[in-house]
Amino acid sequence: MSSGSSGTTSAAIVPDDTTISRQQWKWSILAAMASYLDAGSIVALGTGLALFKSELGLSTFGVGALAAIGPNALGCAVGAFIGGRLGDRLGRKRIYKWDLIIYAFGILLIGLSFNPVFLFAGTFIVGVAVGADVPTSLALVGELAPAKARGRLVGLTQVAWNLGPVVVLVMALVLTPLGLLGTRIVFLQLFVAALVTWALRRGIAESARWQAAKDQLSQFRAIFRGPNLRALVWTATIYTFWGLAAGTAGIFTPYVIQTLHAGSQAAGVALSCAGFVIGILGTIFIFMLINDRSYQTRRLMWGIGAILQVIAYAIYLVLPFTIPVVIANIVLFGLGAAIAGESTYKVFSQELFPTTLRSTAQGFTFGLARTALGIWSFFVPALAAVRIGPVALLLTAFLAVSGIVGFFFMHASHGRQATGGNRARAGRCLMRELLARFTDPAPKYGPLPIWWWSGARLTRERLRWQMAKLVEGGVRQAVVLCLRVDDLAGRTVVDLGDLRGTADVRISGQLAGRLIWGPWRTEITDFLRLGQNDLEVVVRGTLAGYLDDASPTLGVYAGQVRTGLFGPVTLRQLRSEIAE
Repeated sequence: MSSGSSGTTSAAIVPDDTTISRQQWKWSILAAMASYLDAGSIVALGTGLALFKSELGLSTFGVGALAAIGPNALGCAVGAFIGGRLGDRLGRKRIYKWDLIIYAFGILLIGLSFNPVFLFAGTFIVGVAVGADVPTSLALVGELAPAKARGRLVGLTQVAWNLGPVVVLVMALVLTPLGLLGTRIVFLQLFVAALVTWALRRGIAESARWQAAKDQLSQFRAIFRGPNLRALVWTATIYTFWGLAAGTAGIFTPYVIQTLHAGSQAAGVALSCAGFVIGILGTIFIFMLINDRSYQTRRLMWGIGAILQVIAYAIYLVLPFTIPVVIANIVLFGLGAAIAGESTYKVFSQELFPTTLRSTAQGFTFGLARTALGIWSFFVPALAAVRIGPVALLLTAFLAVSGIVGFFFMHASHGRQATGGNRARAGRCLMRELLARFTDPAPKYGPLPIWWWSGARLTRERLRWQMAKLVEGGVRQAVVLCLRVDDLAGRTVVDLGDLRGTADVRISGQLAGRLIWGPWRTEITDFLRLGQNDLEVVVRGTLAGYLDDASPTLGVYAGQVRTGLFGPVTLRQLRSEIAE
């Protein structure tokens, strides 16, 4: 298993696992707009339910049906089931780029609807578009994110999810005197946001991890097997039961407050807005700061958040439904959801599934949760028409199930790269043997070179992590590189030093050079981009070392058993001396 006995060797792609580049922030913000538009459309519909009901003559059943087919429920589920799978088959970019056009069309139908047909059609179209966009956009963020900074970028999507409702609710509050016209203006704001996001997203590149893995597309049924199935059941359970409460709060809070005469429409909108602001603050100052620290931190954070959310709805069972009690509910639920809600589900969904199933699995769990919420939404208006007790009791039970399952069965996936997911687990049994070969190679074999170019300290923990990734890919000899580019001036050349065999040099999945004889160097200038780049070197040697060991013969001369990459590997940047 040493470098000399390898017939085919390759490099492990190990990006810097803590630093987030400016480009990663930018692309993550654009991807996070899926969450902004998702939550914004849900809450816009919620703020307008009572007005649509009175102006268009909707029945109580019609209100429930409208909520059930839209972005909060069944329409979103349809889009998630289809879009999630297509995201793995066709790529993240194709889905999240074009579904916004469909979203904008649906929003326009709602904003200009003067009869129930347009309203219901637009609501369903928006739901389908949101459902297709969210799982693919989340997969892109997860694959962009460094392993130990994933909570910050994924948390950013949750900030966007809370920001969308804040913008919508503030507009709805200001435009309350305009009645239904104010609601139409709120929807037109989402229409403009969707078109602007679509235009900006055209500059986002396809996920490099998906490009590297797309030729090994997994079959759909693979998510129902082994570790994938266990991860699917866990994420689906915590998100579905949590989502029943969150979805109810998002779309029905203003409606219930007004229906049960606890406050006016403006009071309901203002209180909902306060809840989302609390969610933003909790996500930024708690979740994004500490989620990436350790498994123990994640578990403690989840436990505290789950308790807060259970208490938030349990108080409705013992206290009257008044504005002070509603405020307590909103504060407790907003803070609890920030640290034990959708953001946690999003992080684990990136870490627990392999690249070729990541969007599929998220689409499935996202769709399942929204299907359950759609069915539940049919009954909420009727259950809450007289008193809040029955709804509060059920939501307390739902949150208890999510909290208990999330806490006691949480996966220890902290710091895992969003690459192979469960494949890494399959290689653990070989890791000890590979470590032994690395630390004490056979005398006749050459060394196993590792160059750590991120500048981070190479600790025993990081070395073991590297070895696990090498085992996963069947790698015997590797150059581990994190190549950051902050200046594209001049020419950049990779020099592999001493090598016996052939080598392919790839930059972020693109073939930059195929070397079959010395000098072993190639220019990579045209393949680099600002920020993080993955440099992969695949070396194909011979079986000479293995054959000399397995069936030695006198007909072998010195140097013929030598095969593989011996280095040193250097990166040269040649700047032009011509004055501008």
